[in-house]
Amino acid sequence: MSQTQEQGVTRRPLPLDGVRVLDFCWAVAGPVTTKFLALYGAQVIKIESRTRLDGSRLGFPFIEGRPGVNKSGYYANHNPTKLSIRLDLGKPEGREVAKRLARVADIATESFSVGIMEKWGLDYGELSKVNGNLIMISLAMQGQTGRYAGHVGFGRTLAGLAGIDNLTGWPDGSPAGPNQPYTDLVVPWFAVTTIVTALRRRQRTGRGQYIDLSQLEASMHFLAPAVLDATVNGRAMTRDGNRAAGAAPHGVYRCKDDPPRSGWCAITVLDDTHWRNLCNAIGQAGLQTDPRFATLLSRKANEAEIDAIVEAWTRPRGADEAVETLNRAGVPAAVVANGHDLHRDPQLRHRGHLKVLEHPVMGQRTYSQPSFRMSEVTPDHQRAALIGEHNDYVFGELLGMSPEEHADLQQQGVFE
Repeated sequence: MSQTQEQGVTRRPLPLDGVRVLDFCWAVAGPVTTKFLALYGAQVIKIESRTRLDGSRLGFPFIEGRPGVNKSGYYANHNPTKLSIRLDLGKPEGREVAKRLARVADIATESFSVGIMEKWGLDYGELSKVNGNLIMISLAMQGQTGRYAGHVGFGRTLAGLAGIDNLTGWPDGSPAGPNQPYTDLVVPWFAVTTIVTALRRRQRTGRGQYIDLSQLEASMHFLAPAVLDATVNGRAMTRDGNRAAGAAPHGVYRCKDDPPRSGWCAITVLDDTHWRNLCNAIGQAGLQTDPRFATLLSRKANEAEIDAIVEAWTRPRGADEAVETLNRAGVPAAVVANGHDLHRDPQLRHRGHLKVLEHPVMGQRTYSQPSFRMSEVTPDHQRAALIGEHNDYVFGELLGMSPEEHADLQQQGVFE
């Protein structure tokens, strides 16, 4: 039963209908994983407590700029369509309730440091004793075994460890990682795929299993060019600003200031045809026969001169005007969008990518829809839950806990 079904709203059947997920995850990689399970039908029960919040509840932006556990747009976007319960796993009674929930779950997910679930007696070895069909996935930084399994950190740490930060920044500057913890947005696709595969296997065999996912190993799939360059050529790929080995010019160029627009455009010239088109578009047809720029290799050797020529053309123009002129001439170019631009983007609006939902604390809040569309499936996209919003349903209806037991545990602080 999804959040939507629990609230009595009918919808089209979804692929993961009938699947229940006990979600111990926090931060980003784990919650984004369970977000996609929830959107496609799974009933995801997110476990938190006021003594151990999901840290992303305290992540910007906040409604009206004031922090609050139910005010984070960052948290909301990563946790739609889930049920939320407060359960203090620091208390033995809380851990016993978690085991009762595991009995009625199909999947358990966790993204704590290695050893935490075992310390609580909630590791796969223990949970599989109460539910032999359970599928469980752990998303530790470097997996559950090995010398560095106990390494503690977050996506920002992992981006450095995976080598991503060494490839982003300027050649004469220090590493400068992407704005977001890049690994947190890569790992969920491996996790979701593995979980769904385990579900298919259970359909055939009736057996659950444990999945030990290393976020480092998943992230390194996206560093294949750097790994191959080191393996085959003995070179350590490093930072090169906005430039790319197979393109020139390739970068972002200042345009006329036009608040709230960003005032920049991105241009990519991959081959001689693009180069000729660019020269014609910016009124520099003579550059086509200039030996400094005749080939890709010569353009790469004189890239700083090209950048200066291109920016001299873009600088007095608005980004929209520059991009429209270049696209019309057959040059790959785009506005460097900011948040304001994305919310106004006609293509995103056409595809319904930005979905506005009403939230009891935040009011109208924008959520990102999945980037893919399925002809026979519409994701069940509901607002993020308030912390502990579904305690009564989960502990009462789902577990069958009596009012007396519920009140007793509440008195002990188990549901805080």
